[in-house]
Amino acid sequence: MTPATSFESALTSGAWLDWPLDKKRRALEVLRAKRSELVRSAWQPYPWQRPHVHPDGWEGSDGGPWCTPACLELPVYVPKAHDVVMLFGGRGIGKTDYGAQHVLDHVNGPPCDPRVPGGHRLTIVAPTIGDAVESCVNGPSGLRAYDPRVRVVGTREGTLARFPNGSRARLLGASSPEDVNRLRSAGNACLIWIEEAAACRHLAGVLDISSPGLRLGHAPHYVVTTTPRARPEVKALLKRAVVTQGRTEDAWHLPAEVREALYRQHAGTRIGRPVRQPGRVGVGRRRPVPQVVRGRDRR
Repeated sequence: MTPATSFESALTSGAWLDWPLDKKRRALEVLRAKRSELVRSAWQPYPWQRPHVHPDGWEGSDGGPWCTPACLELPVYVPKAHDVVMLFGGRGIGKTDYGAQHVLDHVNGPPCDPRVPGGHRLTIVAPTIGDAVESCVNGPSGLRAYDPRVRVVGTREGTLARFPNGSRARLLGASSPEDVNRLRSAGNACLIWIEEAAACRHLAGVLDISSPGLRLGHAPHYVVTTTPRARPEVKALLKRAVVTQGRTEDAWHLPAEVREALYRQHAGTRIGRPVRQPGRVGVGRRRPVPQVVRGRDRR
């Protein structure tokens, strides 16, 4: 009988009440780990939530750059050193959800540096440090949604997310030059997740300052999740990134009523461009943003 099964039967019989406190804690950790495995194994990604490279001549939904179900058959792209893996698209397509899954896959994978606890050191950057905590860790699509054992702690180093295997991620904002300068002393990292990159006020500084510290392991890389915005820094990222794109219209996990409400409120507006109204090539009659894979334009 496994520890989890033993504890489940003890819960039914009430025998767990007589267990020593340390045994209760160990059993609860086993159950939490099992829950995390079950939740993550049940995750059904959208086509754009799997990093991949489209073949020559590929054409997305409605002739645009948006991934289709056929993309699920393409091999998963494995990042190389200093690659940028980018999920770019509209509201409700699971950008933060994808970032959290990518981070958890990485942390639970082979150690990048066996000298550091857990084998991994990460950095998570969002428009503000509060966004990093709320969206990337505690939110409904954050790390704790898939593994509640992840903890946010305040230390002399700053605000950290600690993982069950001992790995840790430093949480930082990008709203001021002082935030960017903190990256100079953030330590080396094997993965940097930039959440809502287009909304990071000092995105260029984040990329410039974080790059020298991205040097743990053989394939340290960025994962970037963002809604579209016409900024030079975002355009520069698109030119160097392995990009997958999704649109609100194709997000089948998003309730139809919510999609319709978004269309009614924002279609034809600047805010609504990432939402996209059905039957139109981009809200506001703009052409869709081209999908760029490692410097090549793929529409």
